[in-house]
Amino acid sequence: MQFSLRTLLVFFIFVASALGAGGVWALVGAMYLLCLVISIRVARRKSPAAGCLVVILIGFPVLVGLMLPLYSRAGPAAYRAQCANRMKQLGIALHNYEADYHCFPPAYIRDKEGRPMHSWRVLILPYLEEGTLYKKFRLNEPWDSSYNKTVAANMPSCFQCGANRNAAPGMTDYMAVTGPGTMWDGDRGCKIKDITDGTDQTLMLIEAAGASVPWNAPQDLTLKEIMDAGLQGKKGLMSYHDPKATDTARPLGNVLYADGHTDCLYGRFTPEDFKKLATIAGGESADNLEVVLAAPPPMVLSFEARMIGLAILLASFLYLVSRPLPEVWVRRGTGD
Repeated sequence: MQFSLRTLLVFFIFVASALGAGGVWALVGAMYLLCLVISIRVARRKSPAAGCLVVILIGFPVLVGLMLPLYSRAGPAAYRAQCANRMKQLGIALHNYEADYHCFPPAYIRDKEGRPMHSWRVLILPYLEEGTLYKKFRLNEPWDSSYNKTVAANMPSCFQCGANRNAAPGMTDYMAVTGPGTMWDGDRGCKIKDITDGTDQTLMLIEAAGASVPWNAPQDLTLKEIMDAGLQGKKGLMSYHDPKATDTARPLGNVLYADGHTDCLYGRFTPEDFKKLATIAGGESADNLEVVLAAPPPMVLSFEARMIGLAILLASFLYLVSRPLPEVWVRRGTGD
C-alpha cells in the first residue's frame, strides 16, 4: 500500500484539525467517517476488501470503549478548569463592584429590623452582564418573597459548578467565608486596605460541594462552621472534582483569592491553614503552607479557532476521500 507525501501531509492536517476543532471525540468521529466513506468506495468496486466495511462497523464500538478511559481521565480536569473559570468570573465582578463603591459588597444587606434581605450574589449581577435580571429583583422585599423566588429561577450559570451533574435548579455551592476577621463580616463591605495579610493570601470565595443554598439567599458559611466541621463536608471546603481520589490527590475544592486568582486546594490542607487564609488581618503568612496546587487548566480554544479548525477538517476530509484508492484495496485491473 503506497501513499504520496501530499496525501500523508493532508492526513496529518486532518488529524490535527479534528483534535483542535473538538478534541478526541471529534477525531474518533472524523476517522470513523473517513473509513466508512473509503470502505463504501471499495465495496462499490466489488472488491474482496468490501469486508473492511463490516469490520469497521463492528470494531467502532470497541474503539470507543478503548477511548473511554482517556475521556474519563480528561473529564475531571476539564470540569475543574470550568469551575475555576466561573469562580474567576465572580472575582472579576467583585473587583468591578469594588472599583465603583471603593469596597467589596457586604455578605448581605439587611432590612429595617436587621434581618438579612439579599445576598452579595444579587448585588454583583450588574457586573456579570446580568443588569436586566438585577433590575427585576425587589430589594425592598425578602429574598424568598413569592415575587423574588420567581425572578431567582433564572440563575446565572457562573454560580454553579459544571461537575455537579445532579445540581438542583437555582442552588449554588460557591460560598463566601463569613464572620469576624474575614472579608465578609455581616453587612459591612470590606475595603482592600483592610486586607493587611495581602489580597493574594486571603480567601474570598470557596467551593463547598453539598452546601446547595438558593443562589440569591443571604446564606454562606461562617469561619466557625468550617472550623467546627474539620474543613470538609457541607459546612466546609469540599469539591465535586475527582471525589474518588484519596490523600493528597483528593481536591478539597476550588477557591478564589481576594486578588482575583483561583487555586484548587488538596488533601494536605488543614483547618489551621484554612483559617490563616480566611482572615484578612491576622498577621499570618501563608507562604509556608503545604498547599498542593492544581495542574494548569487545559488550553481552551476560542469559538473562532474551532470554526477555523472545522473548516480545515472539512477541506482535508474532502481531499482524502477524493484521492484514488491504493491498488491493494481494489482488484487488479479495475483502475481508479
